[in-house]
Amino acid sequence: MEEKTYSHYLDQIRDLLTSVKSAPLDLDNKYQKSTRLAELISLLATEEQTPTEKKSLNNLLKILNTLQGRAIVSNLIDQSFRSKSLNKTLDQILHIFTLYGLPDGFPKSLKFRFLALKTLRPTFPKFLKTFTQRAIIKESLNILNFADPLALKKYLNENKKNDSIISLIQKPSFGKETINSNLKNILSLIEKPYVKNICINILDLISKNCACIAYDQLEENLIKIYQKTLDQSKSKKEKQIFINVENHKDLEATIDIFEKILSREEFSKLKVGFSLDAYFPESFEMQKRLTNFAKKRYEKYGSSISIRILKGYSLNEEHITSSKNNWPSATFTSKIETDANFKKMILFGSKLENIKAANLLIVTSNIFDISFSLILIKENSLEPYIFFEIARARSTKAIQKALDKIIGKNLKLFCPIVFKKDFHLASNFLLGKINDVTNSENFSSRLDTLFPGSKSWDDELDHFHQSLKHIDQISTLKKQNQDRNILLQKTKTFVFENEPITDFSIKSNINWAKNILEKAKNYIPEDIPIVIDNNKVYSKDIEIGKNPSLPDIDYYKSSLGNEAQIDLAIKTAKKNEKFCKNETIEKRCEILKAASQKIRENRAFLIQNLIVDIGKNLFEADLEVSDAIDAIEYHLNHVLDIFSKKDIKFEPKGTILIIPANSFPLSTMAEAISSAIVTGNTVLLKPRKENTLICYQLANLFWQANVPKEFLQFLHSYNDLFERKIIPDNRINSVMISTSVKYVRKLLKLRENKDIIATTGGINAIIVTATADREQAILSIIDSAFHFSGQKFSSASILILEKEVYDDLEFKNNLKDAAKNLKIGSAYDLTSTITPLTKKPDIELSKALSELDTNETWLLKPKKDLNNPNLITPGIKYGTQKDSFTKNQELYGPILSVMRADNLDHAIEIANDSKYALAAGLHSLDPREHLTWLSNIEAGNLYINSKITDAKIKRQPFGGYKKSCFGSGYKSGGENFLLNFLNLRQKTLPLEKLPTSDWINSLSKFLEKKPLSAEELKLWYASVGNYVYHWQRLSHDTDYNKIIGQDNIHRYVARKNITLRVTKNSSHLDALRVSAAALTCNANLEISYTNSKELEKFNWIDLLPVLPNIEESEKAFIKRVKGGNIERLRLVEKASKELKRAAALSETYIIDAPVLANGRFELLHYIKEISITYEYHRYGNLGIKESEMRKPIT
Repeated sequence: MEEKTYSHYLDQIRDLLTSVKSAPLDLDNKYQKSTRLAELISLLATEEQTPTEKKSLNNLLKILNTLQGRAIVSNLIDQSFRSKSLNKTLDQILHIFTLYGLPDGFPKSLKFRFLALKTLRPTFPKFLKTFTQRAIIKESLNILNFADPLALKKYLNENKKNDSIISLIQKPSFGKETINSNLKNILSLIEKPYVKNICINILDLISKNCACIAYDQLEENLIKIYQKTLDQSKSKKEKQIFINVENHKDLEATIDIFEKILSREEFSKLKVGFSLDAYFPESFEMQKRLTNFAKKRYEKYGSSISIRILKGYSLNEEHITSSKNNWPSATFTSKIETDANFKKMILFGSKLENIKAANLLIVTSNIFDISFSLILIKENSLEPYIFFEIARARSTKAIQKALDKIIGKNLKLFCPIVFKKDFHLASNFLLGKINDVTNSENFSSRLDTLFPGSKSWDDELDHFHQSLKHIDQISTLKKQNQDRNILLQKTKTFVFENEPITDFSIKSNINWAKNILEKAKNYIPEDIPIVIDNNKVYSKDIEIGKNPSLPDIDYYKSSLGNEAQIDLAIKTAKKNEKFCKNETIEKRCEILKAASQKIRENRAFLIQNLIVDIGKNLFEADLEVSDAIDAIEYHLNHVLDIFSKKDIKFEPKGTILIIPANSFPLSTMAEAISSAIVTGNTVLLKPRKENTLICYQLANLFWQANVPKEFLQFLHSYNDLFERKIIPDNRINSVMISTSVKYVRKLLKLRENKDIIATTGGINAIIVTATADREQAILSIIDSAFHFSGQKFSSASILILEKEVYDDLEFKNNLKDAAKNLKIGSAYDLTSTITPLTKKPDIELSKALSELDTNETWLLKPKKDLNNPNLITPGIKYGTQKDSFTKNQELYGPILSVMRADNLDHAIEIANDSKYALAAGLHSLDPREHLTWLSNIEAGNLYINSKITDAKIKRQPFGGYKKSCFGSGYKSGGENFLLNFLNLRQKTLPLEKLPTSDWINSLSKFLEKKPLSAEELKLWYASVGNYVYHWQRLSHDTDYNKIIGQDNIHRYVARKNITLRVTKNSSHLDALRVSAAALTCNANLEISYTNSKELEKFNWIDLLPVLPNIEESEKAFIKRVKGGNIERLRLVEKASKELKRAAALSETYIIDAPVLANGRFELLHYIKEISITYEYHRYGNLGIKESEMRKPIT
């Protein structure tokens, strides 16, 4: 079609712009002129648009403006290029269409393609895969281009009429190798004579594992880029480099580096630009800062810079970050504020005193903003200094054509580029583009209905007017302004909110962190006493505490209690049980609330102690302090809810012995101590050798908050005394400990199955399938396996790769690069990720770190530091088998073993072949694989497309089953944790009830014919009806947090191995109630019974054919318990000593608490808690969940 040579609208536009030349207008007149100009540009754009272009655009918007259509397009882009398998790719594409269906608005051509795909797949699979992928690529090439030299040169030649700004999409910066590769690609682009403008994303140049402090790396790489640009500009055409900061956290530091480099005389003539996003309020202040810098540079060297003003591209990702960390949003929360700031920045930049030194590049396709800017340009004759940038896209083609006629060479085209072989990496950009085009608040989402006089036009015009009015009203102060140097009281609220972690993108917080490290280096702890019977006691018997970063130094001394002191401590605890119990719940909450505030006030001091005592790096230590605050405040918030059940009598257990976790001593102790005390118990805190200092400092804060020293005693002792005198003591009502399975087994025998609640570790596996986003998977794997040197209970030690991924050499190299990139060093070093182990590696870990089994090879061999034998580099083994040592060993160190699986089912089988069930991860983009994995994997904490070490209080209650847990199984940080410290008794009958199942109805009819009293029948009906009532609530998945971009599901599932033992002394009504409870929640209950006259008279067991049963004598039953064939045992009377001893030998958990009528508590014996975290967003694209209500951000 011939290009039009004349346009009436173009003439009017030129006349209007001429009329304002050198004639400054006030804001109202600017609005009037801008409105008229926008109308004319719109009409010109419509005139320039061909019928084919219009139809094509309308078809696109028809698809993308429906939730269903967006989901289909997003998933096709994201999933069609992941697997190299022909069948898997076709199956994935078909599933996407089948899952979402075809919306009515879909063009007939696309419906035909789907039908062809479905029908012809068996006959022409290869052709159909290629056909579909090419169709996706063809559509994508409307907004991006290939980076391969011939394709790029062809594109730039075709668009030489306008300058193009190209931006290379590259793989994440895993480590040195990928960063060097990314840098090499950028330098290669600079060398090409046909490339004039390049926009560089700083994340391509710095490590993702330490981005907040790796800015030296960024400076070094930017200097190389600027030097190459300078060299090319001297010999050939001038080039311009723009810096783009993708994340808010990097903005200020990048500006520091930008100014520092450009202050060097060698770069005085360099043509450079910096991008600022208007949706950050402080971007205006950053613009002023850059402009002032540019003016000084211009005055000195005569060289200008360019400031590229955008509205912002990663809004959802910023909201997701804020939502997860409980921070205020870094962005404005309204579109009008963003648009007002955009105009404010344009107005400031276009001032005559600013514009020559800091030229503007205005990035927008909004014709109202374009018109407003054009009026400003013409008013002051600023054409040489202000340029426009528009993204190359089908949706903006007509506007691009119109602008080309109006401003010519002052229009630049933005074009992302990607290498053909890396096309899957473009999904990040393409999904973001879908967000941008379909956001109902964005101009581009209305292009099909946007013309003067339409409702869409009037809405946009009103929005434009409102944004002008807000220019002087908006704040330009940074919203994320957390300052750890200023202590803030937490706002009183009835709703629990997780404590925000520290925002280390803020300079004052980095300085605060550095100050902590300086204090830590000079910190000499005082000697630590035992604290018993309200007295500090310094004994002759001492233990030397070590600092993992300074292993050769005796760092501190702690006193050890003797037998008499142990006895006194226990007597004191028992004597004060009644006082603690009789304290009002309100008073206990008030004291513990003060304790959480003490922790908040002493954050820096506690971080310092975690650094020196267990070798945690500062960032991990900061997370733990927040967890400690959460642990107290969540349970204080929840205790009144539990105690509100008026039909239950809640009694404290008495005296609780608490031993901390090695990896999280502060947070686990804060939770256990506060939970024990708030429920009316006294506490003996027994620290470990490796964490005595931090435990004592925490206890001190509780005492400062007015927790009586008689209620909380600090008792350290030799391990021999601990095992001989404390653990077996009948006066200790319960022991809570986090430790290894091996040690729990020993304690169970010593206590003869008296109450022990033990959290143990696991052999935690991550599975990666062929449909995964492999780049994102690697980042999660590295975090899960190696942060805190792999010492967390939930750290990943096994990586199971589907065969296609296992054989993928690029995946293998990237995994190695990412692990090698981790900084190894002292906990005093702010950049260290791998810090010294808390103690010398045991025999098992030493073997894992130094030896290979058959078929294993080192991808990355670990090495010990010459000066610190506990500081070990990451190790990765490939070729691990089911019977390999590391597959079957609980290990706490920086070691990861990689296994090969035929498919997902095989991978699940490998993962489940373990005595542990703590944490597990899956990386896959296929929702069918998610369902398969969730239905079959055995672990208490499940993570999809996320790291597996991310448990937070309330959000992801923590704990497993099988040998990852001994005792009740009530998860840490969950709604049942407080029950660990309480004995429950039915006081009155519950009132809530729902109709029961046929099986239970048949039991009810049977009981009505038996000689039961009215009270007994009433108890039965109240119980079974209440069980159903509460199971209806417990059986539904719940997300209490509603974080943007992430589901955190709390799920209850039936246990598989529970035995009910019925003896001649058992209450048959209670046994029936247990059976009814198990039937209600579909638990696998086995009934073991000894026949008796009473049982023969009732003959109720035969009524339950769905529950297996076995008749056996007490002797035979105890023998079966000793044999380890029973996992959980439900009794309806107290266990005998003989049975307890047998259970202790076989690690059988005995439940002999009274049978309750209240299903909220009784059902918990037959079900287990599962925490599921699903990272559902894809680079900020929320997919089908975008319409869900989520927790609002501020």
